[in-house]
Amino acid sequence: MRRSPFAALGIGLAALGLVLTGCATPAPVETPAASSPAEPTPTIEPVVIGPAEMPPVAFGGDCAKVLTTDDLFEVTGIEFALQDGVEDNPVTDNVVANVGGLECSWAGGDSEVYLDTIPQAGLDGTRFPHVEDYFEECDRVAPGCGWYQSGDALWTSVYFATPGVTREQADVWGEELGRRVAENHTATAAEPWTRDRSGWWPVFDCAQIAAAVNAQAGDALLVGEVDGFRGGPGPEMAREASRETQCTLTSPEGAEIVRMTTRAGVGDVSDSSTTMTPVDSGVPGISMSLGGDEGGGTEWYVLSDGVNTVRLSASASALNSPEELALAVAAAAASGFE
Repeated sequence: MRRSPFAALGIGLAALGLVLTGCATPAPVETPAASSPAEPTPTIEPVVIGPAEMPPVAFGGDCAKVLTTDDLFEVTGIEFALQDGVEDNPVTDNVVANVGGLECSWAGGDSEVYLDTIPQAGLDGTRFPHVEDYFEECDRVAPGCGWYQSGDALWTSVYFATPGVTREQADVWGEELGRRVAENHTATAAEPWTRDRSGWWPVFDCAQIAAAVNAQAGDALLVGEVDGFRGGPGPEMAREASRETQCTLTSPEGAEIVRMTTRAGVGDVSDSSTTMTPVDSGVPGISMSLGGDEGGGTEWYVLSDGVNTVRLSASASALNSPEELALAVAAAAASGFE
């Protein structure tokens, strides 16, 4: 990303010479009339969003308010049409909405534009973790070139999947589109909000999670590698802000046994899914649902303490069935994987 430069502000001080001539008596200074005190600007208290509540989505969730097709044509010279959004799976795909963000896309000819915008209130000071992968070299993560900015109210990224787009062109387009997004947000912004993060889990160390699960399961699972690909810039940023941890636990022989993701602030998403079967976790305060059979003897589950969520897939180990491992994760989650 090419950041807007901040010009250094220099303040020059010049000596002021006072030349006194003769003995002239200075003219009397008139006392200005007293002015009325300025009316105080009313303070708008932000709405407090609870630890497990979904915050309001930027632009009311309407991508047509983020940018118009005229905006895109005026900046890029390409005629785009807004693409219909894909309905999120509440169990796995609500990460951007969890921080109040919005994902939008437009298509025109052989070009596409992907835009993510997230309110700063949902980010809690989070910094984008992989700038060099997404916003420096073109075609590194996906065909095209990305741009982003972190403004006072919004974090916005734009990815131009346009044949032949260069780093310089993406920066020019991004700067102008980002300016328009900020203006449109000012014109449509709802009341301010802040997030109560009480009870949110931290980012965990996978070795800590493995030790906690083994203590409950009587197993000897090891920490394995996790696939580093995590999706587009918006989901990547939102996962960081949601304190997401991804871990893989393997058998001593290297077979993948448990793959799990923890995320804070999502709440009990199993309540919003009709495809999940409740399971008694045996642990007070921890809900557990079976999502289904992924084949090959692997089952996936969703666990929640009401504020934080674990999504896991489990295969049988030498000592435990998939359900027994999920129950061990539930017991470990009850103590925050201590």
